[in-house]
Amino acid sequence: MDGSIGIDTTEVDFKSDTNYNILTNLVAETTNSNGYKQPTNTNHGGTIALPRDQNENFHDVGTLFKQPLIISEKLESPYYARYKTDYFPRGGKNVGQPQSPRYVRTVDGDQEVTIEFPAGYKVPEHLGNYYLEIALLTVPRETQHYWHVHKLQSHHTDISVPDENPLMVPLTKEHFESGKVKLVVIKAKQDELKEFSSLTLFNAETTSNWTAECKTIEELGHIYELSRAKIAFSLVFQNSNGQYIRCTDTTVMSNEIIEKEKAKPSDDITCPGCSRSFSIKEQRKAEKKRSASASTMSKQKKRRSQFNQEII
Repeated sequence: MDGSIGIDTTEVDFKSDTNYNILTNLVAETTNSNGYKQPTNTNHGGTIALPRDQNENFHDVGTLFKQPLIISEKLESPYYARYKTDYFPRGGKNVGQPQSPRYVRTVDGDQEVTIEFPAGYKVPEHLGNYYLEIALLTVPRETQHYWHVHKLQSHHTDISVPDENPLMVPLTKEHFESGKVKLVVIKAKQDELKEFSSLTLFNAETTSNWTAECKTIEELGHIYELSRAKIAFSLVFQNSNGQYIRCTDTTVMSNEIIEKEKAKPSDDITCPGCSRSFSIKEQRKAEKKRSASASTMSKQKKRRSQFNQEII
């Protein structure tokens, strides 16, 4: 990652003896005093969002936690969201063969999204507790983002690895040097969408006066505008209880991306003689009309013939 981009600050050294138990207690005291309850929806990782006014509790791990991450390029829109069976077919000639995924691309067509750290950072000596949280969210509704129903593919060749939202990527020194991630959006199935009547707030320590009680899948998609999305990147650490603590000051949002609809197969054919295009569907309709008209004329002709015979 290019350290020349971002807010120009002087980074303090990360302490090698950082006491995560102390940090965990500070977070617990903060969240309990604010009446915060941990989200119970395990689909969203149960991440605890540290309120912005409490980030000073993390002074022991440096100012990296006090600055937003940086997305080097805007994301391409529209983007592809596909069902799991599109990448892992259950039938046909490609059954059992993982298919090439449709990555979320940058506007320059790059399959890798580059996340950069603020200028002046120093790599933590022990990275075992640090993660990059990648969250697929709805566009703002009443100024609030909600967890999207789609997920991010965790493994592109092993179907046994569950898809997640958010996706927790363990940080390595390579991430600090290059910061590249590949993202594939897995579309929620219809039976999964039936389980939702409303969606969960991204920052659960915030409050909202707006709620939804969607009665149909169509209503859910319309109210939350599920064809549109944003991707949030945040720095988190995992405490001794296995809880992920999101530092909200580090969160950066992507630009809005719109889901690309699957192209409907064309029914046009081209005449080899005149090069004109004809719709098979329209030709079939016309053929049915001609057949119906011919049948009617035949019946009328038959009636006239019977009438003439009766007169004779």
